[in-house]
Amino acid sequence: MKGRGWRLLAVLLLVVSFGFAACQEKEQEEAPAAATPVGEIPPIPAAPEAPGVTEDKIILGHHMALTGTLAQLSKVIMPGLVDSPEAFFDYINDHGGVCGGRKIEWRVVDDQSTAEGALSAVKRLAEVDHVFAFFFNIGEAIHNPRVVEYLNKNRIPDMYIITGGRYASDRPLDYRFMFRGLTDYYSEGKVIAQFIQEQFPGKRVALFEVPQYEISTEASKGAKDSLEGSDNPVVAEVEWSMASFDLTPQVMQLRDAHPDIVVGYFSPATTGMFLDGMEKSGVPLEDWILIGPSAASDLSLFEVVGTEKVDKLGGFYAPIFGALDLLWNRDPRFDVYRDILKQYKPDLKPDSTYTFWSFTMAILMAETLDRACEKGPLTREGLVAAAESFKGDFKYIPEELKPMMEVAPVERMGLGPTDHAPYGGWVITRAQQGNWSRVSEKTYHVEEETGD
Repeated sequence: MKGRGWRLLAVLLLVVSFGFAACQEKEQEEAPAAATPVGEIPPIPAAPEAPGVTEDKIILGHHMALTGTLAQLSKVIMPGLVDSPEAFFDYINDHGGVCGGRKIEWRVVDDQSTAEGALSAVKRLAEVDHVFAFFFNIGEAIHNPRVVEYLNKNRIPDMYIITGGRYASDRPLDYRFMFRGLTDYYSEGKVIAQFIQEQFPGKRVALFEVPQYEISTEASKGAKDSLEGSDNPVVAEVEWSMASFDLTPQVMQLRDAHPDIVVGYFSPATTGMFLDGMEKSGVPLEDWILIGPSAASDLSLFEVVGTEKVDKLGGFYAPIFGALDLLWNRDPRFDVYRDILKQYKPDLKPDSTYTFWSFTMAILMAETLDRACEKGPLTREGLVAAAESFKGDFKYIPEELKPMMEVAPVERMGLGPTDHAPYGGWVITRAQQGNWSRVSEKTYHVEEETGD
């Protein structure tokens, strides 16, 4: 599907997802339990004897919208989130498996696009299917704090969930059995602010926010906090809640503040509507620089918006924690990844950010399982200990994948008791001429914070 048809579908799906997120906003704000005192590293809590491990397999669980209003969202907007890990698991199972020859069985259950359905699916997988652990659940609105609390209370590992939201980042010692697959959004906003101050001194900044999504609000807050007192004043903050397909009113508010740079949640569909709003408001595309989050940096942007429009902008930038420009440039170290997809999931596009990132998370999951088995019988607290000991040195994955995993992150992946996100450091990429390319070799770092 190309051009306008592709974009209209993306817009409709985005409307559905934002509408759903709005319904879940109250649940997101429910914060449990007191935090562990700073500086105190308690032992990993003992977990009940773990099911889901037999002589020949390890059963993992995952819930996803296979039906309901969000069912098409992941397939179209975020392709490969399930198919890509499945391709790797099929490959590793055909090449000796993990933990001394066990195959990974990843059971995916429909959450029917609701938070209630997610909790039901998780309970079914835990209590009926008796999975050993969960892998790669989609966080925030669906995999919300109620679901996280259930898994944490029962000490069931919730590995590499798809979120950089606050509940998943600010108290890892209180959520010892939960690990993220994303960096936190607030820190991402701080990286954006660093880039602005270095590359565009004196330029005026506006914030374009979608209040229902932490990926928007937290990144904006990180950017705003970091720009305070700098020579890059924040001249406007404009919100959009998907009440209309027409972003002209929001663009006009921004126009009246005369920004040079607009920081916001520029998904492909949102970007298309935003650029339409600029044209309707008489704002030349070249007048503004747009900066979005890492989620923006997918090649589908050019299909939805059009390469010509993107190139007319004063610039379109996004931070990212993977050196994916190597992938786009057909670096031979990624050939094995392409070959695996071609064999096991030939319909997937290897050049999709989402497809590749999902694939690397499956590699990390397999490595974590092998590390846990290295210490003895596989236990849930042993899996947590294995994850927290990971410092980027892949020991168990097939040799042909190691060169790719050494260069795919912008720096070595690592985890620890107070850091449950494997990626660290960002590079800035620019969308131009149908591709995303690194602006420079610089890697940005911030101390992980929550914005409190």
